[in-house]
Amino acid sequence: MNKKIVLLPIKVPKGLFCWSNRDAVICEHFDNEGGHPYCKLKIGNIKQDKTGAVWKPKECLELKEIQSN
Repeated sequence: MNKKIVLLPIKVPKGLFCWSNRDAVICEHFDNEGGHPYCKLKIGNIKQDKTGAVWKPKECLELKEIQSN
């Protein structure tokens, strides 16, 4: 296999959700085309609750935040 693993900075909203009615910020990697929530980065499995809010997967919540100056 001729591949390498790289660190790629991404921006995701703070908080517990990819998308919700309560938060104004929607993750730029979130897609809900056809009514099926999907993470374009394929970071874990996202789940939708009864209110329609889409929870961030554990793997996304565990991403480390870089410190900006």
